[in-house]
Amino acid sequence: MTDSSSSLHLHAHIKRVADNVSTDLDHEVAIMNIPSGRYFYLNPTSARIWNLAASPIEIDALCHKLVAEFGGVTLDDCREQVLAHLHRMQDDGLITVVTDHVST
Repeated sequence: MTDSSSSLHLHAHIKRVADNVSTDLDHEVAIMNIPSGRYFYLNPTSARIWNLAASPIEIDALCHKLVAEFGGVTLDDCREQVLAHLHRMQDDGLITVVTDHVST
């Protein structure tokens, strides 16, 4: 079950919204949101978030992966920036909070 109105927090799980079509473009991603007809172009960091959200992922785990892969930012700064970015992605209909995710 997903709920686009659910709040984003570090222990929330997110995933891509299925109503989007995307293609990889040399470490970047172009996305078309079918319901709105809007296009989005993601830089390499945002593209990595998009790719990691292909299946449900906890936001804090996502931040740990980004810091390990990209470096150059503290975990706290990454968390703050990623949460702000995910709010925009959620508002644009690109990601949703997964409310029925079971941790393994």
